[in-house]
Amino acid sequence: MFSVYILTNITNNVLYIGVTNDLHRRLYEHKNELIDGFTKKISYT
Repeated sequence: MFSVYILTNITNNVLYIGVTNDLHRRLYEHKNELIDGFTKKISYT
């Protein structure tokens, strides 16, 4: 079974839509920045 999920950032100005077969694992990965990609914070220094 797969889930479609929508996340936003703290200011609600960016939406991220994803698909996963393990929603709990994927949310943990997002929260702990374990996967590089769209949600990775960018440093401009």
